Amino acid sequence: MERYIWAKSTGETLQEHTENVKKRVYELLEKIRGYYFPSSGLLEELLSHEYFTEFKKILELIATYHDFGKIYPYFQKKTIHNPDFANEEIHNFSDIPHSFLSPAFLNFEKIKTFKKVLEILEFKENGEYNYRDFLKILLSSIAFH
Repeated sequence: MERYIWAKSTGETLQEHTENVKKRVYELLEKIRGYYFPSSGLLEELLSHEYFTEFKKILELIATYHDFGKIYPYFQKKTIHNPDFANEEIHNFSDIPHSFLSPAFLNFEKIKTFKKVLEILEFKENGEYNYRDFLKILLSSIAFH
């Protein structure tokens, strides 16, 4: 039997929800680029042609992982009442907020590909990229969405 992971109690699946969030991220980015013209600072650099593609990928990564904790069986059964989990035994599970679980799914190898943004954020120590501080930003963005 195929089970669906819900993101919302309306029955919207996690995949549908994630795609909708990414679509909204793209729309927001285009609106920012179309209406906001920062003359200096970090946002100007992130929206510039040189960094924009990588910045967009980072936001897409955050949008992709922000609700992964919702796959937790307790969440599916008790929080959003997904009927596919109605018979799931959850007595050994605790009520943990999905946003605390979501960062655990982040793919650390993907983080290593964002070297341009790491440079403008000045996350370099002794010529080496400081992934730890960048990881903290990404994990916080996912956990506290």
